[in-house]
Amino acid sequence: MSDIASVVTRPEFEALRADVKTVEADVVEIRTLQNVQQASLASIERTQDVILDRVTKLGSRREMVIAGGSGLGGGVAAGVVYALHWFFS
Repeated sequence: MSDIASVVTRPEFEALRADVKTVEADVVEIRTLQNVQQASLASIERTQDVILDRVTKLGSRREMVIAGGSGLGGGVAAGVVYALHWFFS
């Protein structure tokens, strides 16, 4: 019987070996890219959690009162300017 190594190294299997090596290299590259994307996704999720915490803190009643007062003051100022313009026109 022939040796296993001599069967694998036959010339007709060289093309198959090259294809297998190419596929193995592609699999390694795909796994590397997948790991990088997983790390990026985890980083994005952490950043999103930080932003959500900050937005939640900004949604306090105190901040709402300040924003409402600011809007009301701007509306009153615009009304006064409009009334003065109408009065002196």
